Amino acid sequence: EVLGGYAAVLSIVLGVAMLGNAVGTVLYPRLCAAYAVSAYELRRTVRATFRLLILAGVAAATLFAFVNPVVLATYGRLPQGAGRAASIAALALLPMLVQPAYGYALTAMRREREVLVCTAAGLALSVLCYCVLVPTAGLVGAAWALVVSQTVLTALPAAWVELRHFRTLAGADPQVAITGTG
Repeated sequence: EVLGGYAAVLSIVLGVAMLGNAVGTVLYPRLCAAYAVSAYELRRTVRATFRLLILAGVAAATLFAFVNPVVLATYGRLPQGAGRAASIAALALLPMLVQPAYGYALTAMRREREVLVCTAAGLALSVLCYCVLVPTAGLVGAAWALVVSQTVLTALPAAWVELRHFRTLAGADPQVAITGTG
């Protein structure tokens, strides 16, 4: 019963997260074209995408106001912890929406190895989080594991794109690379 409640919540979260992948897929040719111009143009294009994805994240978070009624209608009652788990899992939406933009940016830069390393590290952390948090905190632990793993899965390619790659474009000063100012 609790697992069914979590499955319902997770299905809604993953359904919303598919929007980030759809945007990334549509955007990929534009990212490639931007990188052909310059890495600065690629960064500008990725950042412009975030405005759209953040708006989608806000819309998705509003949908989470309706998670409890959906689970209630499906199961006849809320499984223990489902409402709290849904609130926690909603925190994973923004990283889930933003991550594809960074992943596709790395791919556009022909950095497939970095995509693989970031994904493998995120997967390893995800498995560890689920193994530690689910037995100790149940449904709520699974929700926190989702948030942690998705945040790291987004932070790794973001760090590579924003700090490592763009720092080399602007010299040694990461502030110049990130903001474009001296």
